[in-house]
Amino acid sequence: MRTVYVPDARVCLKFSLDVRITNCVRRNVWYELAGAVELSARLGPVFERVAAAHPATRWLPEPGYRTAARHPEGLGVIVRRSPWEVCDPGVTPVLAAALALGMRPAETPAEPVVWWRSYVAKVALPVLELFFAHGVVLEPHLQNVLVGLDGDGMPAQAVFRDLEGAKLVAGRHDLSGLRPEMAAALTYDAGHGWARVVYCLLVNHLTEIAAAVAGRDVALLRALWEAARELIAGQAAALTAPAYVYDLPGLDAHAAAVRRALAGVELYYAVKANPDAELRLPRHGGVRDGRRLRLEYLTPRLPHAPEAGVSSSSLLTLSTSATSPASSSRSTGRTVRPART
Repeated sequence: MRTVYVPDARVCLKFSLDVRITNCVRRNVWYELAGAVELSARLGPVFERVAAAHPATRWLPEPGYRTAARHPEGLGVIVRRSPWEVCDPGVTPVLAAALALGMRPAETPAEPVVWWRSYVAKVALPVLELFFAHGVVLEPHLQNVLVGLDGDGMPAQAVFRDLEGAKLVAGRHDLSGLRPEMAAALTYDAGHGWARVVYCLLVNHLTEIAAAVAGRDVALLRALWEAARELIAGQAAALTAPAYVYDLPGLDAHAAAVRRALAGVELYYAVKANPDAELRLPRHGGVRDGRRLRLEYLTPRLPHAPEAGVSSSSLLTLSTSATSPASSSRSTGRTVRPART
């Protein structure tokens, strides 16, 4: 038992455990103790703005800690606000993991798509807004989110907890007043941050909840994900533009390495869906529109290949295709550049 509720104080206490569980020893290290207080102060105004757009959003600040001077990490205790203090009357906070494990076929919602749409709207949309609009990374996996259910069992609120995994996107916040080691501990680069959001929110969390709701009904599962896609697309439109993740120094270094290895080879980027002016600038040989490159360069050399089947990977051509944040972050990613259409 690591986190306990103290009814008299109406707070939760997160203790250190000198035990390895899954991938790490569950000890409150120094930067988690001080970082919890720092993030609680910084994220308060941010969550207020997010809650203005998504009124069902709640979070649990961690405004203080206590420890012993000789053993600050092993004996550190973080004070966290209670979920019962932030949920509205009549709303019961339930750990998302408990929903994923405990939802049996007989207990699935009578209107599963309606229930699911409410769930995704409460849980996913604030997380995406925090990342793209405010440069805040949450790790909303099943253990870090409590879902407030109303009297009918419908998702009414989402409570985000545990600032251990919360980070600030580097370059989006003024951290000049912090010690360098503290600033480093509280930040992710944009690519790493997006990867954490994608994994925790989609792979770990929504995938499990969707499976619990749909059971073995494949058609229902497909309908659930279509609804999720619609909601997330609407959120992207509300944020005015998608954000693509690039690592321009990494691209330059890779292109230079290819040119050194292949002396005399003409090298182009096949630019697709890239309105970013900096990416359109000549980089180690030039930039060509992806479709024109295919038609003018690849097609004559591969006359028997259908146009849809020809790609820049067929030749010694370096290309980057920014079709989605998820696909971009797998291969590159340090800075977020908004792409306006």
